Amino acid sequence: MANEIRLEIYSVRLRKSRDKDNFLPMDNFAGQNDFFSFFQNYISSFDHRLEINDNQKRSLILDSSKLRYQSQNRMISGIIESGDYGYESTLYDIVSGEEQYKRKVEDTEIKPFYFLLFLPLNEDKGYLILQRFGIYGIHSIFKNHLSDYFRQSYPDIILEFNPFVSTQLAKAFLERGFIKEFTLTRYNLPTDVIDRLGLVGHEEDIMSVQLSIKARRNRFLPLNDRVGRFIDHPNTRIFDIREFEALGFDGEHKSKMVVSLGKSKRTIDLSDTANLRPYYDIDSEVQKNSSGHPEFNSIDTIAKGLMEDLQIQLNPNA
Repeated sequence: MANEIRLEIYSVRLRKSRDKDNFLPMDNFAGQNDFFSFFQNYISSFDHRLEINDNQKRSLILDSSKLRYQSQNRMISGIIESGDYGYESTLYDIVSGEEQYKRKVEDTEIKPFYFLLFLPLNEDKGYLILQRFGIYGIHSIFKNHLSDYFRQSYPDIILEFNPFVSTQLAKAFLERGFIKEFTLTRYNLPTDVIDRLGLVGHEEDIMSVQLSIKARRNRFLPLNDRVGRFIDHPNTRIFDIREFEALGFDGEHKSKMVVSLGKSKRTIDLSDTANLRPYYDIDSEVQKNSSGHPEFNSIDTIAKGLMEDLQIQLNPNA
């Protein structure tokens, strides 16, 4: 789907500018400061203003009516609206086919994006959930804006954002879930494959070749053990099949799987086994309003449940 709703998780950490190996406690850094309090100050700094980033040609504005503070659980969630600008375009009504509006260079078409920050006590790592809407997201503009604000108060401390990576979490999904789909994707096809497909001379027109194995409704694929062995030993192949190799799936391709956990689906990218990066497809379970965007209470409930699930998986004995 073009406008599917997904959630992505990033880790948030603090370190001194010249110390790349040691991270500071999120609730006790630079003279007993708490990043939870700092983030509240950051949120207040918006003050209903439209923030502009000329380098990225992006805008940011906070929807203060959607803020949720949970001091006891150390969570803050809300909606940040963002859009791009710097070019002209024409908007048409798809029903009548008539022109509705000419967008100017100074116009910015903003969309709402959900966020959730979780900062456990006595830890040197926090977690940030950001929503994606199809191909659109706010990771880059949000990270840069927050980092710039942080640097004004703490110029000698680096605020790091990284995609949340966890082999342990991927294994937990395999142990508890059922694989519903497995996809192999190959870009930059080998010359012999292009020749066999009869596409010589059209190399630049080819984006990818994809092989997707999908389970029927209420069924699953018995690949958990095979994928688990691959995660433990990345030098092995998930599929060692000559016919796959003939199509270019020879180890240079990308792999991902969709795992079903109850009513939720978790998509896990296996392409870089050193950096397993799960993202979460919630399009089928989140409630949407008439604008096509998620209802805040619905996505907020799902994201907080995901964060609780994450904590259970990473700290099973806690």
